[in-house]
Amino acid sequence: STSHWQNFLPNSHPPRNTLLPPRHPHRLPLPPHPTLRPSSSFSASFAATAIQTRSYRATPPKRILPLLAAGVVGLGAVYTFRALRQMDEDWEEYYERVEEYRRVTGVDLERQEEEEDEENAGEQRDVPSEDWDLAAYFRQGTLAIDMGSTRLKLSHRSSRRTGGNVGGGDEAGPAPTVGVDREGARSTPNLIWFESDTGDDDKDGNVLFGRLAASRHAGAVNPREALFANRHPGDENGADNDADNDAITRNGDALAVKSAREAIRIAASDVLDQILGGSHNNNNNNNSRNNNNNNNNNNPKRTHPLFALDPSLPSTATSYNVRPILTYPPDAPARYLERYRKAVDDLTVPPGIAAFVPEPVAAVAGAEYYGWMPPKANAVHGGGDSVLVVDVGGTCTTISLVSSSSSGKENGKPTKEILYSATLPSLGGDTFIDLLVGHLIQSFYGTDPYHQHDENDTAATAPTSSSPPSSKPALPHDPQALPRLYESSTAAVHELTRKSRTQINVPYLTVDWQTRQPRHLDEGVARHVVESEVDRFVSRRLVPYYSGLSDAASYSILSNAMPPPKDLTTLLSS
Repeated sequence: STSHWQNFLPNSHPPRNTLLPPRHPHRLPLPPHPTLRPSSSFSASFAATAIQTRSYRATPPKRILPLLAAGVVGLGAVYTFRALRQMDEDWEEYYERVEEYRRVTGVDLERQEEEEDEENAGEQRDVPSEDWDLAAYFRQGTLAIDMGSTRLKLSHRSSRRTGGNVGGGDEAGPAPTVGVDREGARSTPNLIWFESDTGDDDKDGNVLFGRLAASRHAGAVNPREALFANRHPGDENGADNDADNDAITRNGDALAVKSAREAIRIAASDVLDQILGGSHNNNNNNNSRNNNNNNNNNNPKRTHPLFALDPSLPSTATSYNVRPILTYPPDAPARYLERYRKAVDDLTVPPGIAAFVPEPVAAVAGAEYYGWMPPKANAVHGGGDSVLVVDVGGTCTTISLVSSSSSGKENGKPTKEILYSATLPSLGGDTFIDLLVGHLIQSFYGTDPYHQHDENDTAATAPTSSSPPSSKPALPHDPQALPRLYESSTAAVHELTRKSRTQINVPYLTVDWQTRQPRHLDEGVARHVVESEVDRFVSRRLVPYYSGLSDAASYSILSNAMPPPKDLTTLLSS
């Protein structure tokens, strides 16, 4: 048998794990291998080895599982990619259909869904966060407060959940309502009067605001002027040392904060009582309706906040769930804003829920709401977003350039920023009324109400004081007639904005001391009469003052490339 096995052996020792074919019965024996000799012991051991190598071994699980996992992941990735691609195609088709539906019907389905989600989220969320719109938590809406130089005006807007979508322009929602005072006027004189200014809010006694304070004008305080002032109004000569300066500054800050706070509290309480009802604020009734009250050291109107984020608390049960939004002039100094914010924080719980908006930005937002802004479709190279705002106040006019900011957005829209602003003092809405009163005094009494600024007085052509020129007329020999002239002149100026001529009739204005007979004022005034008075005031008194102010300041109010202004039109252009 050894001679048959050696036919299949290599030159050396046989390899392991080699299966030998079975012996063929008809195969002839081959010659012996030249290097291998038959051996009985070797053939026995090799046969045993060949038999053992005919078994099969299974692959370990740790080698198969990674392959299976890789296959499953790859298959899932393929199907996930196909599903996401199909979803993108479906969403694109959906938005195309929604846009086509909006163009045809004018109904924005996406916006309706967003409003419903906001209402549901506002009802479920109890604690506000920084990234959440704070206005959603004021169910009674917002109250805009415009503290002007001579008048204070308020406007209330209901929340989306309590009002209908009756707004115009790009913004949908309830239309704002301008509040009226107890006399039915849409604005109130911005004056406040304290019965005794002791510095203690609980011991100041009776507080009057508006027309009642104007009747005591000698002792009244203008909250806006107090906010702007850097020193106490009663200190004209200054202090002798730094300690006195610090004390005066503290007193001035306290008076300014208290004046603004009480003015806002009284005016806002009146408006909110009329619009929302007095049941929410029975303890906040102001003294303008209780003018005969005696000193009350425990007056709840000075201890309870007026605006509250959560009116369900015991300390805010008499407060309104209204968010105050206050406007401020664009050139307001840091001290003004600090005092303004302190006065408002004293009326809110928690402090800091009020919003502050520059007046030009608020004007642009209002114009956009009512749809007064021109379309921006024709804007070239990113232009067309700048707006020139001319804000004619009571005693000054501010011209500002407002543009959309490219750095930030609010509620999905670009925020507004003020690029430039210039203020023209002593030129406002009251200037027209003052000059018309001066014209009536000169025509009726025959005296010059501006005798210190006579035409032949050469000193009037150049500014001699750092204070702005005043347009207030003087009537020293008949001071009781001056309020009646102002009342009739105000109505006449308002009427001349719509008509070219008006008639002023003031019966029993004064008494002729020679004949002992009453004198009546009945005079027709045309629009060009008021315009000529304004142009004369501008050319003779304002332009010299502005020129001197520009020389003393680091910037120029008037244009250096244009000739000196001669009337109101050229002044605004310059």
